Amino acid sequence: MTELLTGEEVAARLKVPRSTLTGWRYKGDGPPSFRVGKHLRYDADELERWLQQQAAKQQAKGTGTMMHAAVRVRPAVVANPERQTKRQAE
Repeated sequence: MTELLTGEEVAARLKVPRSTLTGWRYKGDGPPSFRVGKHLRYDADELERWLQQQAAKQQAKGTGTMMHAAVRVRPAVVANPERQTKRQAE
């Protein structure tokens, strides 16, 4: 049997607020979950598959560079040192 996670544990693993996880679940965008009695649980293997799917979607869109399925890193914006703003020119 795979490990079952609580909402708090999943939110901590994804490094998102619990309310974000709840919102994703409400909209049907988040990782799959199910109830054990009245308690909401997430299967650890299903969570990993969902993360891999999210990474694949991001890569297909070309938005950002994926270092790990759970962490998206965007390229840094480098300012043009030759360009001056109006305030700097005055």
